[in-house]
Amino acid sequence: MKAIRTPALRAPALAVALLALGVAACDRTHMSANFGEANRAAFHAQVIDPDAGNETRPSPSLDPEEAATIARTHLKSLAPPATAGAAGYRDPILVVPSGGVQGTGTPAPSPEAPK
Repeated sequence: MKAIRTPALRAPALAVALLALGVAACDRTHMSANFGEANRAAFHAQVIDPDAGNETRPSPSLDPEEAATIARTHLKSLAPPATAGAAGYRDPILVVPSGGVQGTGTPAPSPEAPK
């Protein structure tokens, strides 16, 4: 048999070989019919109340003031960040090397440029 010498074919051939090996390893005939029963019994013994999830409780209601506060807070969280001139907001600063913006042909602004 001739070895695969092309690097482009080597990776797919390896992937197919590993997949075939993985499929061959999935055989469960070596396990007995009661394999895993001890684990299932141990987990079942740890359950305190098997019907705990079946109980239905009414959801707690909100009074109008609390609902309005929650809605207002939610809408405030969706608002864009503070605009220019607001307390604590600063305009971004553009830092350009003294030789201009490299690769664009754009010269650097002069030191006398208006702010």
